[in-house]
Amino acid sequence: AAAAEEAVPGYKVELAKSGRSTCTQCQSKIDKGGIRVGSLDKVSGTYGRWSHLECWRVPAKVQNGLTNPSNEQESLRDLLFMEEVLLTGVGALDDASKLLFVQHCSNSDHWANNRKRKQIMGESGSEQTVPSKSARVQSQASPSSATTSFAAGSS
Repeated sequence: AAAAEEAVPGYKVELAKSGRSTCTQCQSKIDKGGIRVGSLDKVSGTYGRWSHLECWRVPAKVQNGLTNPSNEQESLRDLLFMEEVLLTGVGALDDASKLLFVQHCSNSDHWANNRKRKQIMGESGSEQTVPSKSARVQSQASPSSATTSFAAGSS
């Protein structure tokens, strides 16, 4: 459903054409022939912001399109259904690269909304756990923290 809203695929997977692109996550070069994933620059209409496959965090829209992440065949089918809608280039990959891509997308350790909570040092020198940004936003938007007074004016 969410994938159908995309006019041009937001993400592209491909084998790097040269060794010149730099991973936006780890800042190292992406080897020629290595699997890379980029996102659409909506202003220029081109793909950029390339990441190594192993550095790429699978977006929620892609995760939500996987009906059964534990089954590689079903995940491949789901990713191919996203072709030209949300994600492009999966069908053009060779079989070995396709398998690596499917395994990466199916592994919840690589999902963007499954980030580990950050560890920071507290003032006393002890470690404290800080929830991720999405967890902080969810807790701020929870009904228990909001005060509502709709009943007063609805008689």
